[in-house]
Amino acid sequence: MDSEKGKNNILNQEMFHTKNIINQYLLIRNFTKMKTRTFEVPVDSVFEFAEILEQNNLDSTIQGTNGDDAITIDVHYEPEEREAVFELMELLDPDDEN
Repeated sequence: MDSEKGKNNILNQEMFHTKNIINQYLLIRNFTKMKTRTFEVPVDSVFEFAEILEQNNLDSTIQGTNGDDAITIDVHYEPEEREAVFELMELLDPDDEN
């Protein structure tokens, strides 16, 4: 019986280790797909910008200010979320046709 428990214990440890490796791989794979775009957001557009971020569940980081009444914000997004990023770009530069 003890040898059976020992074998099961080793199997369980190996399965746990394998699951950890797979989870780490998936995390790295997903991370490498993520893109970051930096925006200079004028103070008067911050609320609208934040609303778009919230509506689309985009991850963002405030980096600071640039001294020109604008806040520097990094937006982290997956390729399938780029339409929301285009919406942010349109908000900040509505005349830009890129």
